[in-house]
Amino acid sequence: MVGNFGTIGRWIIMSANNRKGYIAVWIGKFNSQKEFQSYITREHRYDKTFDSRFEKDFGLRYYDRDLVESVFKNSGLNTIRELFKGSSYLNEFLETLNDSEQQDLNVIIRIYDFKYENEIKSARYKKNTLMFYKNIKYKKKVELSWMGKY
Repeated sequence: MVGNFGTIGRWIIMSANNRKGYIAVWIGKFNSQKEFQSYITREHRYDKTFDSRFEKDFGLRYYDRDLVESVFKNSGLNTIRELFKGSSYLNEFLETLNDSEQQDLNVIIRIYDFKYENEIKSARYKKNTLMFYKNIKYKKKVELSWMGKY
């Protein structure tokens, strides 16, 4: 019974990170798209699925994987704003991205409706680095004008 309670307690804590209106963002530098994909892809063996190295490194257990956007850019020098280009709901939080200085960054991971609150702030994978950037508040606005009047 005690072991089961611990598992349930951990699930409750981790699912508490799922919060509408937040985007958890990680940024970093990876040597190749292949290494980046290897880092963020979940492993499937036989009939089991194993967490990705990214999920293990940052203690991510339960979140909606359909709400994840990740980007690898071939260019090594990018501004934070450049890494966010093409983001869902970008107009809802663009003004919070005030960093226009180029940095040695080329990857970004965004998890929507998730607020990261774990203590782990950075990780290394081979010769690559990834760090938690911040949680960004946003509002989902859905454009329905294309549907006409009802």
